[in-house]
Amino acid sequence: MSLTAALVGARFLHEAALLVVFGIACFPLYAAPGLARANADFAAWRRGRMAWGAGVATLSGVLWLALTTASMTGDAADAIRWSAIAGTVSDTSFGQLWVARLIGCVLLGLAVWTPRLDAVATVLSALLLASLAGTGHADLPDGTLGLVHRLADGAHLLAAGLWIGALWALGWMVVNLATAPQTEAALRRFSGAGQLAVAVIIITGGLNAYAILGDPLKLLTTAYGRLLDVKLAAFAGMLGLAALNRFVTLPRLAAGESSTALPRLRRQIIGEQALSAVVVIVVAVIGTIDPGG
Repeated sequence: MSLTAALVGARFLHEAALLVVFGIACFPLYAAPGLARANADFAAWRRGRMAWGAGVATLSGVLWLALTTASMTGDAADAIRWSAIAGTVSDTSFGQLWVARLIGCVLLGLAVWTPRLDAVATVLSALLLASLAGTGHADLPDGTLGLVHRLADGAHLLAAGLWIGALWALGWMVVNLATAPQTEAALRRFSGAGQLAVAVIIITGGLNAYAILGDPLKLLTTAYGRLLDVKLAAFAGMLGLAALNRFVTLPRLAAGESSTALPRLRRQIIGEQALSAVVVIVVAVIGTIDPGG
């Protein structure tokens, strides 16, 4: 495996883990109020998935730091050479940010297992996800445009987490509480929040693309732009499935056609999850290439 491929893998695992943790953490707040307190099975599932996510984020974060060090020095052996990694931490803002983020991942893992600290875990997951805006290409522009880019990128990540991450919690409800009244209500609330998330994703995504590429033609003439086109296509597919859920499947479920609506809903949620994985893979890849190339 090449150094670049390994770095892409570490980025993918880290970003995906934090998206899922944040989405699962927030899901009961807006889609299923009280579910974590009323349903012990959901509470245990939610805590377990968040703990796994925090663990994956921590380990992949360590890999990201080590592999970035090797990428900076051009020597693959530096990925396991403590002196080289320590140099990245002490001499670069990336390294210093990464140490802070790794400490946050460990604290998140501890907070997840303490019910009294559930709100703390949610806030930590939000901060960790949004702080990804300080890595990759988010610091390319200078001045006002750079600040707008970082803020937009942070909002973009949080909105994506509310949608992508929460799909896992929604899937759990559809499978385990298919006929419960709160499931239909959760679907409607999730759909409403999803519309807001989509609006934020579109607006901030446009700002990010402008800050990095500048010229819309680069969407067609550069490798970075063409990869971004793949991300946009996957995002469009997610939008189509979400619209199908909201305007076709959910009304059928409300009309009592659960025998046909529920299997279709499950397939559509799996489809959205698969497309979201494509989105995150593309994000992991484009974070390692030159936007102008």
